[in-house]
Amino acid sequence: MEAKTNRLQNPQQRISEYDIIKGICILLVCIMHTGHPVYFWEYGFLFAFFFVSGATFRRKPFWTFLKGKLLRIYIPFVVANFVGYFIGKYYYSLSGYGGYGYSLKDAAIRIFSFRIAENIMSPSWFLLPMFLVVFLFYFLHALLDKCKHKDEIILGGSFVIFLLGLYFRQSLATIIWNKCSVVYALTYALFFCALGYYYHNHPEVSKKVVSGKFSPEIFIISLIVMNEVWSHYEYTLNVRYGETSSGLLTAVLSIAGVFAIVYLARCMTKMKLFERLFCLLGRHSMAIMLFHIICYGLVTIALHCITGWDYPVTWAFGYYSETISYANAFAGIFVPTLLAEGVARLKSKLGETK
Repeated sequence: MEAKTNRLQNPQQRISEYDIIKGICILLVCIMHTGHPVYFWEYGFLFAFFFVSGATFRRKPFWTFLKGKLLRIYIPFVVANFVGYFIGKYYYSLSGYGGYGYSLKDAAIRIFSFRIAENIMSPSWFLLPMFLVVFLFYFLHALLDKCKHKDEIILGGSFVIFLLGLYFRQSLATIIWNKCSVVYALTYALFFCALGYYYHNHPEVSKKVVSGKFSPEIFIISLIVMNEVWSHYEYTLNVRYGETSSGLLTAVLSIAGVFAIVYLARCMTKMKLFERLFCLLGRHSMAIMLFHIICYGLVTIALHCITGWDYPVTWAFGYYSETISYANAFAGIFVPTLLAEGVARLKSKLGETK
């Protein structure tokens, strides 16, 4: 009981850990989108975003909660996708590849309804389940508010839903946007959201897993298992499209992947340099998520203007080579981070002057 009290009375440490988790995950997202493999880490980093959503969940009055999510997820999502749309239109008008094939009105309908067209900002499909699951968790949390073992019921129930989603994913895929099963995505999003919530609110349990006597051994075993499956087993997992060749392996590998990232983040809290770097990335992970593809596109256009190379067919990822992929990754990570950090500091200064 004492450990739980101390943990909950020291939110700064917990926030640092969650920012590091998001920083690790957003770095992996940017690397993956350059075309480089992220190896076995793909089994954990998308799920870990939902884990952090649950860990940072605080129930507020519903309209306050809704306003926060609209301002932090939905409105930036709309802005980023319109920016992507106009950059894409400009690019295709220069390159002569034909553009999107639909009007601004059609694009607006898609963007405002979270139905992202493949050739606007398709990687932001991920924000739809992230936006919806927090409301699903909010109502589930409120519904079970008076239950004695509310947290255990939510965690156990969401795990069952997760398993059912894995084994009945084809039947659940009744709502499909961009070939992505939203219903299926919500089944795993809900479980990892509940897992993160339980992790934060029951430190006496989670501490044994992440900082306990056998945590290093569990971490090493997790890495070995994920690497062996990634390297030698004909196992497929496509979180976006709701496809996997084994429901059982997906359950095991996704939990192992999230644990590995959480353990790594906990270790980084003890290393100041890594803590500062990944906390910075984590604090601005939404800006990076929304604008890294746009930065890739700007790299494409800049390279064409500087070198005179022929335009590639796709504006967003541009010229595929190892060197240019590194340029994309660097621009996609640090440009949004620097801009977001600059905006945050400007707002802070303006607040002080008032």
